Amino acid sequence: MKDFQPSQIRNIALVSPHGTGKTSLAESLLYRAKVTTRHGKVEEGSTALDFSPEEIHRKITVSLGVAPLEWRDTKINLLDTPGYADFVGDMVAGLRVADSAVFCIKASAGMEAGSELVRDRVEERGCPVLCLVTQMEKEHASFSKALEGASRRLGKRFVPLAWPIGEGDKFKGIVDLVSMKGYLF
Repeated sequence: MKDFQPSQIRNIALVSPHGTGKTSLAESLLYRAKVTTRHGKVEEGSTALDFSPEEIHRKITVSLGVAPLEWRDTKINLLDTPGYADFVGDMVAGLRVADSAVFCIKASAGMEAGSELVRDRVEERGCPVLCLVTQMEKEHASFSKALEGASRRLGKRFVPLAWPIGEGDKFKGIVDLVSMKGYLF
């Protein structure tokens, strides 16, 4: 990696309760940025960030993971935080150095137990938050219900920047609402 000025470095914490896809999101970003040559899977124990024997065995993030990538002349440090309340200390540590946070919400389940704990830690830190609805391809996925539930449980108003094309087994892409362009997968 090349040398970066502090103004070119961003620390982004991936936060939310367990099972929402934080580590899978990190894997996708690392692959897209060409940091890795394969897309690791939590189920297979092949992710770049969950590498300890305990994490591979449990199929969960146990400790804070850091993965650097370059994107458009910016170094981004992805901070993959644990989702279980038992490991909240590492989430707090990640948020302490984060410039912003990405809060993942499962499309099929919406806001889950532990969401308020995560929200409280993010608000204590005062960093900007992007909510990302994940797992749109899963059965019973509903973007609008996930968005509505997030607004209700987190007490915030959310403005979508993208809208899915289809849900569940009919999910096939997104519409970027800023550029008004559609992207099919």
